[in-house]
Amino acid sequence: MRLRPTRRQVLAGGVLAPLAGAARAAPAPGISAAPSFSETFGAPLSVVDRATGKGRWKTNYWFGDQNAASSRSLPQEKEIYVDREFCGIDPFRQSEAGLTIIAAKNARPSDPRLFNPYTGRKQPFPYTSGLITTETSFRQRYGYFEARMSFPQVRGCWPAFWLLGPPNGPHAGDEIDVIEWVASNPKRLFFNAHLAGQANSKWIDGYDTARLMTYAVLWTPDRLAWMVNGSKVHEQANPGLHEPMYMLLNLAIGGWDNNLPEDPSGFPAALHVASVKAYRLA
Repeated sequence: MRLRPTRRQVLAGGVLAPLAGAARAAPAPGISAAPSFSETFGAPLSVVDRATGKGRWKTNYWFGDQNAASSRSLPQEKEIYVDREFCGIDPFRQSEAGLTIIAAKNARPSDPRLFNPYTGRKQPFPYTSGLITTETSFRQRYGYFEARMSFPQVRGCWPAFWLLGPPNGPHAGDEIDVIEWVASNPKRLFFNAHLAGQANSKWIDGYDTARLMTYAVLWTPDRLAWMVNGSKVHEQANPGLHEPMYMLLNLAIGGWDNNLPEDPSGFPAALHVASVKAYRLA
C-alpha cells in the first residue's frame, strides 16, 4: 500500500495573504477548552512496543512489513525512519524544550535493515530520520490540532505535521496537512487537504520558519481553517473528510519541489517540536 501520490508531487497552489484578525491563543472559538490530546515531551518518549502494542507514539507507517524497511519510507524520498529498537539508531532527543528529530547521513550503509525496498534492496537509504504517529493511540474526527515547531534550514529537509484517515480501509489515504515545508523555499508554508486522490492545496510566503511557531488546523464538518501563531491564513470548504484521523510528525529528506540535498555537510539537521495538542469541538 502507499499514501496518496499527490503527497509526493509538486503541489499546485496560489499565493494568499494572511486573513485579517488578531492573533489568539488556542483553542479557537467553538473548541472545547480541555485538550483531548496533549504532549510536551517532558517525560521519556512513549514508543509503541511492537510486541504488546502499548505506547503512545508509533515510529513507522501503517502499511508494509511492520518489522522491516517497507513501512519506514515513501518512494522518491531519501530517508528511512528509524528508532533504537528497529536498528539501534535513535533519531529522537528530548530536553526541557521538547522533542528534537534528527536527520543524519546513514552511518551504517552496509546494514541490510537500512536498504531501500523501492530499489529492490540494491541501495541503502542515504539518510536516517524520525517519524512519530498516534496511529494506535489516538484518533479524532473534527477538532483543532496544533503543533509548535521550528524547521531545520538545511536543503533537502521536508518536515510536516499532518493527519491521516484510519488505516487498512478506503479512507487510509485521506489527509490533512496542517503544515508542510521544504527547504528549497524556506519562507513558504504549504497547507493541503487530500481526498480520494484529489488535492486542495495552497501556499503562503513570508515566514521565518527557523523560529518556533504554532501551526494549527480547525477541522469541522463544513470547513477547514489553517492558522499560524493563532492567525487564520487560509480557509476552505471541507472536501469530504469525515473519518477519524490520527496525527503524524516527521522529518523527510527530498520528496518534491526540487528539494534535494545539495550540501551533505549540512547534516545532521534537526526538527524541533515543543508541543502537540488536539481539542474536540465544543
